Amino acid sequence: RRGTSAQATALSLGAAVRPLDSQRFVVPPAPAANDLSDEAKQATWKRLAASTPFAAVCSHPESKGNRSPFCLSCLQEAKERLQAVAAGAVLLSLTEEVDDRGHMAIYRRSDGKVVSESFKDYGRGEVEVSLAAVVASQFRMTLAHPLFIAQDPNLLWLLVLSHGCVRAALQYVAPHVDWEEELGKSLALPARTPLFEATAPGDLLLRCGATACLKFEVEAHAFRKCGRCRRRRYCSDACCSSDWALHKGECKQAAAGSSEPKPLRTRTASEQGTAWRPTPAVGEEVLLHSLKAKPELNHKIGVLEGVQTDAGRYPTRVDGVLIAIKPDNFYRVGVKAVSKPGEEQAAPKLLCSQHEKEACLHCELELGIANHLIHMQQASSEELSEDAVERVVEAHFAKNQRDWKDGEVHNLAGDNEPVECQGLTDPVGKALLRTALSLGKPSLLVAAAIAGMSCYSAQRLVVARPAALRHLRHLCVLLRIQTAAPTSATPVSGKQVE
Repeated sequence: RRGTSAQATALSLGAAVRPLDSQRFVVPPAPAANDLSDEAKQATWKRLAASTPFAAVCSHPESKGNRSPFCLSCLQEAKERLQAVAAGAVLLSLTEEVDDRGHMAIYRRSDGKVVSESFKDYGRGEVEVSLAAVVASQFRMTLAHPLFIAQDPNLLWLLVLSHGCVRAALQYVAPHVDWEEELGKSLALPARTPLFEATAPGDLLLRCGATACLKFEVEAHAFRKCGRCRRRRYCSDACCSSDWALHKGECKQAAAGSSEPKPLRTRTASEQGTAWRPTPAVGEEVLLHSLKAKPELNHKIGVLEGVQTDAGRYPTRVDGVLIAIKPDNFYRVGVKAVSKPGEEQAAPKLLCSQHEKEACLHCELELGIANHLIHMQQASSEELSEDAVERVVEAHFAKNQRDWKDGEVHNLAGDNEPVECQGLTDPVGKALLRTALSLGKPSLLVAAAIAGMSCYSAQRLVVARPAALRHLRHLCVLLRIQTAAPTSATPVSGKQVE
């Protein structure tokens, strides 16, 4: 998968479902040898690889202009994987978390951190044929090497699942080669330190049903079942609660005897245009634009501090200064953070400020994914990892059917229009998002608006999903930095926010 852009990968993703049953994992076979050789042999391979006229492209910034089959970051990741394999600190999934989105490998790094990554199940036959082709190539000394093979999770983990280690796989596909002579004598295998002490190669484990959780059911019947469908299993009540935003739809469909992804609802004629926009409220955040008298204030965030005057202007505080601005010179951010009465210390819920909806077709906002991440972060004592955020976001996106065909996607460059804007239909919303994306340090609510509009766009335009994921990750960072609720958060009086 190295060299494949995220947007190109996203184009192949259609609607999918998350199976009701929790994901199953297996402890791979014990390695017959350590895939790592001594430092001298590794240095010899690096020198040989550097002189090989074969360039591998990856997503690391340092690889730009790289002319060798590796970058230092990819090489370090490969070593971490091989060390985990040698120590037996690996679990590989037998089922997918979301259909057609790949399997999962979980392993322990040298610093003790447990990480996860995805890999595609191409099948044992395919990866063995690919490995044999590499062995037969003119670049065998460079490419048929554990340090190169381990840079690609799609190749490595399937070989480990079938053979236990790369050297055993190479011996299987090319028994005529003296691999100890070619690769060097391997290091001694370290003491086996599996992720769970009571496990052995071949053991099957059930992962917690919460998409972000990496806990496993080591003891039989230790996990609790969902009280409704009686199939999805969770390690704790907290995980059951945090996963409900994803699981409630699955439960409902299972009860109805259906597992098809739900179709997207698009804006109707009555939901388009500007007539439905209510009057701006005091305390609402706005983005300034097209100011001629004070151009230095353009693209800055202001707060409305009064109702519209007889002159048609709104008193707005910007950088501590109160000025009067015409409605044509600001975009409404359109997001507010709401807390339940008496629960102001809890994580706020993001809603459309104009219609008080989590998913607003009027304003083309989808804040449900952001709210799910906020709830998960509030319930967790640890910081959500980027991998966990990505798994949760992809599970949300996979629930919805696309309302377009590949042939209907035109001009992805969009005449210099950001890809996040291309799934929107409202010109005002597009203008707001373009302006918000130009901000160097957006406020929490502006970041939430960017994420919400990007998610709305990404549900309809698959190539916008990598950008939406990036904005959701940034929002999570801002939420961690801001320990208290935003100052603009106001409780909804007279009703509960679910």
